[in-house]
Amino acid sequence: MNLERELEVFVTVAEEGSLVSAARRLKIPTSTLSRYLKTLEDWCGASLFVRTTRAVSLTPFGEAQLDRARSILSLTSEFQNSGSSSGSAPLKGKLRVTAPDFVFRRVLTDVITEFSIEHPDLKLEFVATDRAVDLVREGFDAALRIGPMKDSSMKAKKLLSIKTRLVATQAYLNRRSTPHVAADLKQHECIIDTAPGYFNNWPIKDTSATRGVAVSGQFVVNDGELAAELARAGRGIALLPETIVEKDLGSGQLVSVLDGASRPESDLHFVFPASRHIDPKVKAFKDACVTALCL
Repeated sequence: MNLERELEVFVTVAEEGSLVSAARRLKIPTSTLSRYLKTLEDWCGASLFVRTTRAVSLTPFGEAQLDRARSILSLTSEFQNSGSSSGSAPLKGKLRVTAPDFVFRRVLTDVITEFSIEHPDLKLEFVATDRAVDLVREGFDAALRIGPMKDSSMKAKKLLSIKTRLVATQAYLNRRSTPHVAADLKQHECIIDTAPGYFNNWPIKDTSATRGVAVSGQFVVNDGELAAELARAGRGIALLPETIVEKDLGSGQLVSVLDGASRPESDLHFVFPASRHIDPKVKAFKDACVTALCL
């Protein structure tokens, strides 16, 4: 019996939802994969999956064991990579990380590049989404998330605070006038990005709007990059993370408005499942992010 391999098969099948896809990912024949699963189920004395002709799904017992299997594999990996006290043992396997698209594009590009060069044997999978994925259930090792951390089953390390800016083209402002107080935004075309959760209630505050401003406009999007493109096209005023528009502000393609008003600021956290031990791959990537981003 090869328990580590069988647990790896179990976790991979659970993540893929298909024996064929799991076998392809592990680069082994489906028959071999099925044999590993049968050996593990015989050893457990219970079925881990319900099998159909098209897919597999976890039984209640299998669902209860999935986190344990991942923990065992994490501990095994940590033990395997702990032979060198200097930390020089190469990291292997796969690291899966999720974050909003603009975080990958605007914040992490250099970190990822340097990390990949430093760890050439490590396969890296980065999934861009604004959705707060279930890291354990969906098979992710870590996430970078914006905003307050509410899940007590996760550990979080603050990396930096991301400021926001209200931006538009000078041509748009010449056409529609420049807002001087927060309440003036009610008279403007506002490009609403739903991803941060503000929707049409922007937390822009000053003496004219002590509770924020209810805004409206032709465009509602769920992606900051798209909102920035629309702002660059002169279609209105956008409330965006500073990291997305800092180059545009520097070049003059966009200008900042209402800098005197209070604007939202969100913390960027490195998030990973809470456990007694942290996977060496996760720790290495977390340390790389902390070194590059924490000021």
